[in-house]
Amino acid sequence: MTNKCTYCGASYRTGTLFCEDCGQSLILGDTEPLTLPARKMKTVSEVIEGAVSRITTEDPLYIYVRGSQNPIILHSWNRQVVGRIDDNGARKPDIDLTPFGALEKGVSRIHAMFEQIGSVAAIVDMNSRNGVALNGEQIHPGKPYILHDGDEVHFGELITHIYFR
Repeated sequence: MTNKCTYCGASYRTGTLFCEDCGQSLILGDTEPLTLPARKMKTVSEVIEGAVSRITTEDPLYIYVRGSQNPIILHSWNRQVVGRIDDNGARKPDIDLTPFGALEKGVSRIHAMFEQIGSVAAIVDMNSRNGVALNGEQIHPGKPYILHDGDEVHFGELITHIYFR
């Protein structure tokens, strides 16, 4: 069954949490304001030399989940898949968001991937059902987007902040 987004008119399947065209929440009665973009996003192919923070494989990645006191810390990472554990699933994510209400917040089993490309950190939506938003803007699946210190990343409705130091 398909429905129409009340904000932009795009069609979507029942059960989808965010409009794929405009990023609007599709949950009835949702009154929480959307995050506005803090800066223009760049894909990895649009990086201008010297314009982004450089990281190394030794730089930890801190993932702060909204409502949680302690961050998830990745000490040595190159590629890390984010999602939720499903006992019936054959593939397991490297970073399990299940303890943070991932299922209820629309996080897919294999939702996204943090990736180090050269000396920049990036995030890739792994064709998740409810998408990834970077600083309030939905990103395109399969395409790496540069991460900056302090970026807000939504996995469905689960909100995180990313830091490198």
